[in-house]
Amino acid sequence: MNRIDMESKQTKTEPGDFGQTRSDLSTNPQPGVFRTWQDSFIKKLLLIGVIFGAVAVVPSVYLSFYERRWFIGTFDIVVFVLMFILYFKDSLGYRFRAVFIGVVTFIIGVLLMVVLGPFGGGPVWLFAFPVIVGVLLGRRLAYLALGINLLVLVLVGVFLHVGLFQWELVAENPLEKWIVIVVNFTLLNILTTVSVLSILSALERAVDQERDLTRTVREKANQVENTNRKLRDQIEMRHESERSLAQSEQSYRLLADNTLDIIWTMDLEGRFTYVNPVCEQIFNYSLKDILGSRLEDYCTTDTLEKIPSIIVETPNNSPENSFLKGEIDLLDRNGTPIPLEVIGKLIRDNQGEPIGFQGTARDIRERRAAQEERDRLQSQLQQAQKMESIGRLAGGVAHDFNNLLTSITGNVSLAQMDLPPGDPMDEALDEIYKAAQSAASLTRQLLAFSRRQIIDPKVLDLKSVIDDTHKMLRRLIGEDIELIIKTQDEQGNIKVDPGQLEQILINLSVNARDAMPNGGRLWIETGSTVFDDDCCPSQADLTPGRYILLSVSDNGDGMDEETRRRIFDPFFTTKKEGHGTGLGLATVYGIVKQHRGYIDVVSEIGKGTTFKVYFPEITEEADALSKGMAEENLPQGRETVLLVEDESMVRTIAIKILKRQGYTVHSAESGPNALDLVNNNNLEIDLLLTDVVMPVMNGRELAEELHATLPDLKVLFVSGYTDDIIAHHGVLDDGLEFIGKPYTPQDLAKMVRKVLDKPV
Repeated sequence: MNRIDMESKQTKTEPGDFGQTRSDLSTNPQPGVFRTWQDSFIKKLLLIGVIFGAVAVVPSVYLSFYERRWFIGTFDIVVFVLMFILYFKDSLGYRFRAVFIGVVTFIIGVLLMVVLGPFGGGPVWLFAFPVIVGVLLGRRLAYLALGINLLVLVLVGVFLHVGLFQWELVAENPLEKWIVIVVNFTLLNILTTVSVLSILSALERAVDQERDLTRTVREKANQVENTNRKLRDQIEMRHESERSLAQSEQSYRLLADNTLDIIWTMDLEGRFTYVNPVCEQIFNYSLKDILGSRLEDYCTTDTLEKIPSIIVETPNNSPENSFLKGEIDLLDRNGTPIPLEVIGKLIRDNQGEPIGFQGTARDIRERRAAQEERDRLQSQLQQAQKMESIGRLAGGVAHDFNNLLTSITGNVSLAQMDLPPGDPMDEALDEIYKAAQSAASLTRQLLAFSRRQIIDPKVLDLKSVIDDTHKMLRRLIGEDIELIIKTQDEQGNIKVDPGQLEQILINLSVNARDAMPNGGRLWIETGSTVFDDDCCPSQADLTPGRYILLSVSDNGDGMDEETRRRIFDPFFTTKKEGHGTGLGLATVYGIVKQHRGYIDVVSEIGKGTTFKVYFPEITEEADALSKGMAEENLPQGRETVLLVEDESMVRTIAIKILKRQGYTVHSAESGPNALDLVNNNNLEIDLLLTDVVMPVMNGRELAEELHATLPDLKVLFVSGYTDDIIAHHGVLDDGLEFIGKPYTPQDLAKMVRKVLDKPV
């Protein structure tokens, strides 16, 4: 095939050129079929010349030199050397070697003819000369070689006739015989040369025909190859498409088998024809059970009623564009509803006829749980915002209202102290005092549930507190309710304001009593528990750790879920109008949160309610609490007191109480006035009794200014609402003494004496 391809590149040859044009000999050395043969022929001639020359050149040269024929000996040497070089030196080129062989053949023939005569081998070389030239160099040069041979023979005859040289031959009529020899030699030489050229020409035509046939076959083969190539490309494209389709199907199958979403198809009758394996995990059914079953087999009544409402159509109400989109609940093997987000559409055949449905479904249990958690947190946020708003309102009301109540309760108490026993005015004043105390209690509750009441936490043993208050609780709940107290002997302590812990016990017990109008049982229990990161309730202000539990349970009416969610809302109550303010449980909630605790409630209609209050456990030892002193023995003193109060009514009653107990009192209506009073008069004072919330300068700032000149000055802060001036998050700062408004003369007298007697 390669040889044919090379031949196809050659131009059309002339007869006698044997597959190689004249231009090819000089410009295109690429060998064809005949050139290859001609090269091989030359190589063989040169090889024969080298081999036989090596054998013959020595005796020939020796004989030539012996007979003093120097030219012939030298010529033999030169010819042998050139043949040797031409044989081994291929770079000299074909034409050069072909011409050399022709010329050498001709010269050898002429020399042998001249020297040895017609029977010395010269005619043979001359006879071969045109044949070799024709074979190697073409038809035209072969004819030229024949002409040269004829010319040489004629010249030899002429030279013989004129006697230029003689042969040592005995012959009669040598010229005539020579003419006969020349004629016969020439005819035979022509016939031989023409015959060889004809044979070569025929071979050339056969090669041309073969070449044309080969070209035709090659063209046809190329066409077939092109057709085959196109066919192979088409087959490969088809195979590639099949592989791509197989890979696509495999990818789809892999995706369908491993996706967390349900992929389904069903026929027009609602029977499932395909579902992916995730259905087994979600519904706990095997695929074999699901295939062939109906959608309605897994639907609740509500779902069946809901399906028509989630069929969505395009605005033009085109039925072929209708599809399913919405949320439905399907039952698993255990009958548990599984919420799903479903998307589906109608499947049609090539003629547009509906043949079934296909779509996806996503398990949205986690999404719903997250939504419920967001709703719960949103509810807590709204509750916190509501408490914040009410707390701000409560703080503003408490400041002014407690000032009024302080004046009322103080004046009533002083009036009762001055009345003789049995005076009829005492009963009226007592009613006024009770009303004022009720109003003060309402204010304290407003501040408590909003977590703005000042607290003074103490380290307490919860068991001891319950033991001290159970007699009061028994009187509070009534005789028709059995009180059962179960406390743990060995448990940690808590840090709580004693009065507010008592408030929690009272409010929860009263709430339980009201839930048991026909009597029942009330359990008060203590315990301990640990909240870790996993089981800690979702409360922003509750941290993991050990907690002390206070549990208050009853077997009363109980509550439904809607009521349970609202019981800590301020002013929410289920009691009849006039029988409750709706602040009891809200107050408990505020107190618990202010002490960094957590409260939970469990209730069921007809089975009672349980409140669980958790306080952080404290490892410190419990504080010793004083029992107070008798009202009839109010403490007195002779110290000097500086009273600073911006409300004139409160300032007036405080002056009366302090002077009544023997103290020297200086008063001022603001912080700057108090500083001027002390500095201008060089007052020596023992106690600063100051309101906390005042314009221009608050009570803490005033105390700091006076401490600069009176470092041993003792301070007692007074307020109905401190606005975090002397407390943080409602907890009184360490080392500060405080009395809240409204206060009674007894409360003020005791607190002043306590502060004055406190070591510096």
